[in-house]
Amino acid sequence: EAWRRTGALADGADDPGSFTAVRGFEWSSPTLGHVNVWFSQDWTDPLSTVGNTTGEGAAQFLHQAPGLGPAVAPALETVVRAAPSNGTGMRAFYEWLARDPATPVLSGGADAVFGFNHPGREPGRFGYFAYDERVADRLVSVEVFNRAEDYLFEGLDQGFASPIAECLDAGWRVGLTGVSDEHGTSWDRSATRGRTGLWVTELTRAGVREAMQARRFFSTRVPGLRLDASAGGVRMGSTLGHRSGPLAFALDLDRGAGWAGKRLAVQVLQTGRPLPTVVHTEEVVLSGAGEALVRFSADVSVDDGRWALLRVVDPEQPRDGRDPGTHDAVGGAVAYAAPFFLDPDTAPLPVRR
Repeated sequence: EAWRRTGALADGADDPGSFTAVRGFEWSSPTLGHVNVWFSQDWTDPLSTVGNTTGEGAAQFLHQAPGLGPAVAPALETVVRAAPSNGTGMRAFYEWLARDPATPVLSGGADAVFGFNHPGREPGRFGYFAYDERVADRLVSVEVFNRAEDYLFEGLDQGFASPIAECLDAGWRVGLTGVSDEHGTSWDRSATRGRTGLWVTELTRAGVREAMQARRFFSTRVPGLRLDASAGGVRMGSTLGHRSGPLAFALDLDRGAGWAGKRLAVQVLQTGRPLPTVVHTEEVVLSGAGEALVRFSADVSVDDGRWALLRVVDPEQPRDGRDPGTHDAVGGAVAYAAPFFLDPDTAPLPVRR
């Protein structure tokens, strides 16, 4: 009944061209993690889809045990990650997401898109982000800003790797979202909470879904900030034909006249442990004109990972306390662009002259 009521409320609020309202639900496993599901006809829950852990995250639980935990947790983590059962806790949920919604009794979510929420907060980490090709095209996002927290660093203070790097390294092609995760009534009135910017061709449900599946979005903690990016002429969230060498980046980065002359740093991240590697840092000064693009080149190689991610850092923002120093050396992150996915077998775009 609540699901039907939610659909009626969304339909009543939806105004194509003016305001888009979408019904969704959160699949919330206390051990594996929380997942947002959008656009589905039906819903499911962890009880119906066996949302339990088969050992994933046990080391994080054990890490808190006085004396014993820190001594044995790393070894246990290695064993569980190598076990054949790794990832099976998510299997029944992914089977629901792959199934036709018209399936009698069981239903299904093959009409949905979905995204990982606050990755790494729950110790099972979505079965260590085990990849499932059946639903990969519709897993569109992972949260990097949740409330005021930067999830690039989640778990580092307990000896675990960045969940953002783990998710991307597993093969998921996700954009990065920012959310307020509002449990009260302030909504977007806080200037420190995450939010997502979505580049749509039309303000309709179909337009929003198309943009989400194209990963054409960015995350930020700054109200009014606009960010878009390309690499080698390919827009953020897309696959790029590139093997190694200089890669030309262009950013549409703007927050109006109030940020004219503001100094920022743009970091290019690729895979690494426990954090992604900063392969390039570009210091930039915003024009405030609203039209000028930020352009620079950086050496990027598939030998350093099959994805590249742009992180925008503000020297006036405080560093994250869990960062060992490299990533927030010049301040705190204020935005992330959707990653670029590198495939050396994809033909590169012709160079514009």
